[in-house]
Amino acid sequence: MVGQEAVIAHEGWPGEEESEYTPIAPHSLVWELARMVNLQTDDDAASDVSRIETTMGALDAAFTALGEGEGDETATRELIRKALTEAGAPREPELTELTELILAMNAMWRVTTAWDGKHEAERAAMVRALAVWDCGPRGYWIRVKPEEPILEGQVGPESELCLVRTTTREIWEKITDLLPDKADLIDG
Repeated sequence: MVGQEAVIAHEGWPGEEESEYTPIAPHSLVWELARMVNLQTDDDAASDVSRIETTMGALDAAFTALGEGEGDETATRELIRKALTEAGAPREPELTELTELILAMNAMWRVTTAWDGKHEAERAAMVRALAVWDCGPRGYWIRVKPEEPILEGQVGPESELCLVRTTTREIWEKITDLLPDKADLIDG
C-alpha cells in the first residue's frame, strides 16, 4: 500500500491467518520488494523456448502429477509430461520446457501495489501487479496470462496460461513500474 508519506508492505500467503505488515521507507521500496521475492542474478539457462501457452487446467494436472512422483525425478518428469499431454498442453519444444520449469520451480510470486488515485476523474483504488515464476537454473518467467490482478473466481481450468521468459533486469524494471508516480497519488 503506497501513500504520499508512507509505504506499508503486507507479507503473507492468501488464505493464511498470519501475515505481517511492515512499514518501509519510500526511497528503499524497490530494494525491499526485490528482497521479499528473493530476486537473484540471472543464470544462463539454455533454451530456445521463450514463450509457453497452455491452460490453467493443464497446469493443475501437472502439479497433481508433481505430487505423485514421490521423490523419483525421472518418474515425476514422466508423470508431468503425461498429465500435460492428456490435458492438451503445448507441443514440443514447449512441452519439454514446461515440464522442466515445473520440476525446477523455486517459487511463484506476485507483487501487487495499491494506492488511492483517480479513474475517470473519480477517486478510486488503483492497482498494478506482476506475477513471476522463479525456476532456479531455468530462469525467471513472467506469467502474462491470466493477467494480474486476479479476482477470486475469475480463473478456471479453461483459462489461458501464458509464460514469457525474462531476465532479472526486466523484472527489476517491472517492479519499478508497479509504483505510482507522485502525481498518481491523491493527497489526504
